[in-house]
Amino acid sequence: MATNRKNLLEIAAPSFSITNTVTPKKLDQAPNGQDFATYAAQPYTYDAKKAAELFKEGLKELGKTSITLELEGANDNSFAKAAVDYLKGNLEKDLPGLTINEKLVSSAQRQKDAQNNNFQILLTSWGADYNEPSDFLMNFVSGSSMNHGLVDNKDFDKAYNAATTTPDVLSADKRYAHYKDAERALYESANVNPLATESVSLLLNPKLKGISTYNSAMIFDLRHAEITK
Repeated sequence: MATNRKNLLEIAAPSFSITNTVTPKKLDQAPNGQDFATYAAQPYTYDAKKAAELFKEGLKELGKTSITLELEGANDNSFAKAAVDYLKGNLEKDLPGLTINEKLVSSAQRQKDAQNNNFQILLTSWGADYNEPSDFLMNFVSGSSMNHGLVDNKDFDKAYNAATTTPDVLSADKRYAHYKDAERALYESANVNPLATESVSLLLNPKLKGISTYNSAMIFDLRHAEITK
């Protein structure tokens, strides 16, 4: 894997795209043929005026006129560092009375803080181990050790459990409908705010045949690959 054009396989730099689901684009396909991220998309939007109104109401309920919150991200990830800077600038601009203190740490420390629930706002990411919505959605199951945000959403749990247990797990139509309901439950309770999907482009030499690609940890499968003349 290198940038030499004579190589059979090249990997380009990562790119990012806006997402409307917790589950990323091109991970899996719903039974109707749609990309699951399209099938289960939620109307995530950024309404600065409405956010300012709600933030003002929240400060009033707390008996405060201002508040300082800490936003943590990894300092060894260029996207994370840029995202933290971007979020700080825009949130402070749009929400008068809010101050965001940046906490930039190593990825290892960020992961440790996530596991110990030692954060106020955390910029985190997840990569799939397999191509199915449950790989991402399992991170929000109540009581799960992977539920770093301590989400406790009964509607989500109900939908997720229905999708991953019998009898509905045996029906693709029912299973993916439940996964969509799980995405909706996370959106409606504002449990998480998905920002972007990271993707990497592969450039294959036409002489390399029989390679299978995956949008998960495996990335690609060379077991049946062969080089033609």
